Amino acid sequence: MPSTGWGKGKQRASQSWRRDDSDEGDAGGEGAVVPLQYVGESAYDAAYTLPITIGSSNLSVSLQVDTGSSDLWVTGASCSTSPCNNVPSSKRYDPSSSTTAISSGTAFNATYLKGQALGLVGWDTIDIGGYTIATQALAIASSVDSEPLSSSFNGIIGLSLPVNSLITQSIPSTSSSAPDGAQFTSNLFSLSPSSLSPAARFLSLTLERPGSSTIPSLFGIGKHPSTDQVPQIGNGSNVHYSKPLASLTPVGTSAGILFWKSAIQDITVWVNGQPKPVAVQKSSYESIPSAILDTGTPIILSTKVIADAIYGAIGVSPANDGNYYVDCKTPLNLTVTLDGRPPISVHPLDLTTPPPSTQTSSSSCIGLIQAADPSLSGVADMILGVPFIRNTYMVLAYEVPDSDGSFPDLRPSNDNPQSPADSAVGDQLFPMLGLQGLTNATVALGKRI
Repeated sequence: MPSTGWGKGKQRASQSWRRDDSDEGDAGGEGAVVPLQYVGESAYDAAYTLPITIGSSNLSVSLQVDTGSSDLWVTGASCSTSPCNNVPSSKRYDPSSSTTAISSGTAFNATYLKGQALGLVGWDTIDIGGYTIATQALAIASSVDSEPLSSSFNGIIGLSLPVNSLITQSIPSTSSSAPDGAQFTSNLFSLSPSSLSPAARFLSLTLERPGSSTIPSLFGIGKHPSTDQVPQIGNGSNVHYSKPLASLTPVGTSAGILFWKSAIQDITVWVNGQPKPVAVQKSSYESIPSAILDTGTPIILSTKVIADAIYGAIGVSPANDGNYYVDCKTPLNLTVTLDGRPPISVHPLDLTTPPPSTQTSSSSCIGLIQAADPSLSGVADMILGVPFIRNTYMVLAYEVPDSDGSFPDLRPSNDNPQSPADSAVGDQLFPMLGLQGLTNATVALGKRI
């Protein structure tokens, strides 16, 4: 099912946009590439944050990029729960300090696989990478639980599909210029006048591996990273796209495209250079095994059947505590094939982590693919979190790219206000998930913990 259209009026039909390697921070039609910051003290709280400014006071905050949720929230000045105490007052949002803030009184309650944020919805001006949205709906969190907030992690910006937004469900988007519940992505690609919005409707991510400078952490807005930043990406023509899978309701009917979700076609473990394909069994509610790509999950989650099969290929069974322990000198080499793309190699350094010394011998590492059947039930067979996404260039596109990887300029030729609720071009806009593997399998095979 195509996503809801954003544009009004006649489309530009002939122009396509490729990367310009200059002026990475500029906005407008050419797009922008913004550095992300890696935060976290262990593999279990790894997060990547994006700098944004909010309100007339230009409050600077850092929000975790989360491709598994669809809402934007920031730590409020009044939040007093334990995680909020780690956020300095200079990084907390107080709508009374912004002359552009608007209150709604609408409650917000986001519950994640781990963590929760409660508060009220409001509107204010935000700026990301040089793009300014005048009345962006956001939640001001007055209570946060089990989130590793800090001076460098002050909230979340959800980059999953707009239809999955809790705020949009409470405050539907409209076709007028009045404040509504439209998601950040929807507003970004419908800025007025249209010359202010990105010509290419996509966002992109690369995530660094701690301790390595090979791949930097970058957030692209309608623009690929430069060849100086990530040479492997080139002009984007090696990115392979597919339409995300629809989610299903408990009775098996389509709930629409909620996540960046793919079909798992193959998982292969490589042992001494020899492939050992894993039998990937699907869950009972879907016709094919599936995986959600989620930058908000610091590890990889799977059904126990899949986790047992992956570790079983190297002779490892789950321990009494449910973890899978791997000899730190024995790399876990893995490739994953999604939606008919070429196999994506996952670096062994992303698949294990040293355990606390109180748990087990220092010669054993904990595998970062863990069984989590209760969390996955009715959702997917795997959540491919940070360890997988570090090995990819991930493109979240809202239009179908041309065969050479470039994107047509779909901005309207007039400057009428635009809205995600306008369906005039809805049948011409499709969410497309793009992936390009960035890890050289031969190099990865030679690495050890």
